[in-house]
Amino acid sequence: MVVLDRWIQVSEIAKQFGLSQESIKRLAKKRGLPLRRVTPFATPGILESELFAWLKGQPFVGPAVRSKGPKKRAR
Repeated sequence: MVVLDRWIQVSEIAKQFGLSQESIKRLAKKRGLPLRRVTPFATPGILESELFAWLKGQPFVGPAVRSKGPKKRAR
């Protein structure tokens, strides 16, 4: 039985995670998200199985991907 993986483009990943496409590309550079292009002019993307494998390898606790700045102390 052959199971075909679904190709997920950066725009779809960004929408699902609530991030910008630039943030997804930053994850690729800084945290090793395996984005690639099928052809030189194609939109970058990733196979669904590769995305799940990458997510499973990420730590549950760590620095925030998106921060709104330092928290203010309550007085």
